[in-house]
Amino acid sequence: GDAKYWRTLQIAMRANHPEVNYEGLDDYLRKEEKENNERAFKLIREIEITYLKVKIKEKLEEEFGKSWFKKGVPEKIYTEATLLAAKKNREIEDEDDEKDPWDQLHLIDYREIVLKSWQKLFESHYTKPGEEKIQGGKEAKTKWMVELNRIRNENDHTYYVTSEELSFIEEIHDWLMKKYFNAI
Repeated sequence: GDAKYWRTLQIAMRANHPEVNYEGLDDYLRKEEKENNERAFKLIREIEITYLKVKIKEKLEEEFGKSWFKKGVPEKIYTEATLLAAKKNREIEDEDDEKDPWDQLHLIDYREIVLKSWQKLFESHYTKPGEEKIQGGKEAKTKWMVELNRIRNENDHTYYVTSEELSFIEEIHDWLMKKYFNAI
């Protein structure tokens, strides 16, 4: 509370007066950077693995049955995921350890899958509350996935997740997990 407020004020002051040194501010920023990154990565993984991967697959299976992967996944993503799984499986001796194409998807791939069957399957599930009437259609309504993917990729490559970005991730996480656990 108070410490965060004062540190935020010191950060703003430092931007205008770089010659002023606030005791402990650099240590605070390093600690916050690490904590933000760790928390952001954990939440993004939960969103991707616990929610998107599971829920999108369920919807596709309901709609397309046994052909869910062929019919529900855009051709480019289908081909790339199948090829990647095949490459990995060539190195695996035990068939039980072989990779499934669905497990080869990247976070941003889920957006493309959602866009492919937007109105019929996904619009009501992946439009953020309060954005139901925004202009730009499905592209605008799934922009949160693009932003989440950007932060995920930058976080994965030594990046400082800001407090604002962490708040955005927490908002998405809370929204999707609430949907997930209320649906169970």
